[in-house]
Amino acid sequence: MLEKKGPLRTLAYGWRVARSPQYLGLFVFAVAPMIMESLRVDVIAGMMVYFSLFWLVIFRRISGDELRTPSRTLDAAAYLFTAVFGVLFAAGLESTAMAWGARRLIAGPLDTASWLTYVVAVGMVEETAKQLVVGGFALYQRWRGRVWNPWAFMALGIVSGLGFSAVENIDYVNRGVFMDMSHLAVGLGTVTALTRALYTPFLHAIWAGVAAYALGVAAQGPRWRWGPAGWGWLTVAVLHGTYDATVGVNTVWALADVAVSYFLFLYLALQRRPGLLQSGRRTSG
Repeated sequence: MLEKKGPLRTLAYGWRVARSPQYLGLFVFAVAPMIMESLRVDVIAGMMVYFSLFWLVIFRRISGDELRTPSRTLDAAAYLFTAVFGVLFAAGLESTAMAWGARRLIAGPLDTASWLTYVVAVGMVEETAKQLVVGGFALYQRWRGRVWNPWAFMALGIVSGLGFSAVENIDYVNRGVFMDMSHLAVGLGTVTALTRALYTPFLHAIWAGVAAYALGVAAQGPRWRWGPAGWGWLTVAVLHGTYDATVGVNTVWALADVAVSYFLFLYLALQRRPGLLQSGRRTSG
């Protein structure tokens, strides 16, 4: 039941709704695909960026103010840096690894050799690419004598991971769409396009966030502590490689990998604010 208000109060409330972040933010986000289409923006590139930003909104909502950097400009710079230079770095190393024989091992049956190849040639390479901007900023902060807490580093890692996923997905989805067009049928290409568009930004973000958190821990104190940074990077590289190795072969293993990855991410992200974790049970009153 709407509360009865005078004309001026009704107008004032309407103006308050119209300029609220709940209205403007969600409205702009909801109609962004329509705007991109009217501006003749490449639909695949535009939507891959759109879905990566969709996940950024979700991560911000589940963590309150915990996972934020002090600068939106830095967020944008990290996103763009990894989207361009991080992807080029990873693509160069991965193509070299494939030329040296990694492709043959990956294409074979899933065994220890193929799993290790995924971990080294994909997991380690891509997780390093996403930490270039985070590591560079950590060095800069230590030089200035002011270092963020690990959660701010995690937030920067999330943004970097989303930038990486957006550009990587543009390539995958384009190839998938053209593959189906060449066969004049809906098949693996469409499945790839639909799943990668919405799903993989989440994975890239949580892996990059965990590694960046570890970098943030390493940067605290008077001297670098390489142990936490190394273990964090190695952990997400193994999780990343294991997922890629099992996702098309054993769904149970792939799901278990994602469950462990997200548990680790959330465990670290909300350590200081466990009150943000909500029980599945709801009380009535």
